[in-house]
Amino acid sequence: KEIPLENDEDHDCPANQNADPRYMALEKAMNNLEPRYRELIILKEYDGFSYEEISKVTNTTPAAVKAALYKARIKLKENYEAITIGGNKYVL
Repeated sequence: KEIPLENDEDHDCPANQNADPRYMALEKAMNNLEPRYRELIILKEYDGFSYEEISKVTNTTPAAVKAALYKARIKLKENYEAITIGGNKYVL
């Protein structure tokens, strides 16, 4: 059962127009990743899967998952930095 939030304006959610620009920049950076990299980051960082669990989902080895996640994080950082300006101001 879904319980609606009483006041959505108070939450920093990317779907909220008043959301923190950092979250919006991160969402945009994630969306600009290759699908395979985005999947790995979501499985590891958001869903909390282990390398072993991800390797089963992706039909690869844990070592390959670690290497791909390393590349995915680098690409995510590059995407995020390309969106942000000077570390303090954000362009969306």
